Amino acid sequence: MFGKKIELMCEIASNHQGCLHRLMVLTDYAANAGFADFLKVQIWSAKNLYVEDSDKLSVFERLELSDEAWHQYLDCFPYDRLRLVIEPFDTRFIDFASPRHEIEICKIPPSRILDRRFLETLADCSFISTFFLGVSGAYIGEIERALDILGDRCKKMIYGYQNFPSKVDLVNFGKIRALKERFNLDIGYADHSETTDSRNFSAVVAALANGASLIEKHICLSHCANEVDHVSALTPDEFKRFSKQIEVFNKHGRYENCLDLTDEEMNYRSQMFCFPRSSEKVSETKVRAVEGTSFFRDGCNASLRCDEFV
Repeated sequence: MFGKKIELMCEIASNHQGCLHRLMVLTDYAANAGFADFLKVQIWSAKNLYVEDSDKLSVFERLELSDEAWHQYLDCFPYDRLRLVIEPFDTRFIDFASPRHEIEICKIPPSRILDRRFLETLADCSFISTFFLGVSGAYIGEIERALDILGDRCKKMIYGYQNFPSKVDLVNFGKIRALKERFNLDIGYADHSETTDSRNFSAVVAALANGASLIEKHICLSHCANEVDHVSALTPDEFKRFSKQIEVFNKHGRYENCLDLTDEEMNYRSQMFCFPRSSEKVSETKVRAVEGTSFFRDGCNASLRCDEFV
């Protein structure tokens, strides 16, 4: 029997390029990409992210969607297969989301974990059902304070550097296990490794080996330079292949009872194990070898447990 499913979060981020139609196209791709469980979008106001003389202000103003565009998107969202995650970088979305929209999941970006007023404002929103907390770059005390504010509605923490791209050999994957043990919460890993890096999937394997139960990965329409996050994102075809790799872990990597024999192990046992040619029955499932008997490869006893040998 399989254990907890590894979940996959598809992150659109800024790859809609400020265009509602493009956002819908990416969402359709994510919904049909194979095995994605969540779709994450980011909402912000550029003027609340950067000071007026910042060279990035005009870039993010171009990428910003209007309130009406977000209304249209949220009105027509639900996809049966995908759960929507909203990642707000300011409280702007509260004004247009409530009371018109119920937000099932809100992810707190790690860059806002120091802003107590921001956290308290979101925690006071009754229309938000669940929180995911981004913790990359945060000290333990800062995480503890955020969890105290968000309360029991915080169900997961997401770890993973927000650099584009992240260098695989510089990620502290052991922190995933440490966070899980300390806070007793499910931990996700936000993978921002470079798409062309041959070690790309190694980061995912390392995260899963350390206890991550969710993988977040960006999606883009193409790898052209004007797509802000394309360096660490996957095109729809790449994302579909990526999701199939994740599905391998769900099919073969997680058993509730890890000591059980798989079908493949039983096949190996029947072909390769040496069983006693002469034995006596102990029970319906166990046999005892007769003293002095010889052992041969004989698959007829493969389903029996021979832990009563003398």
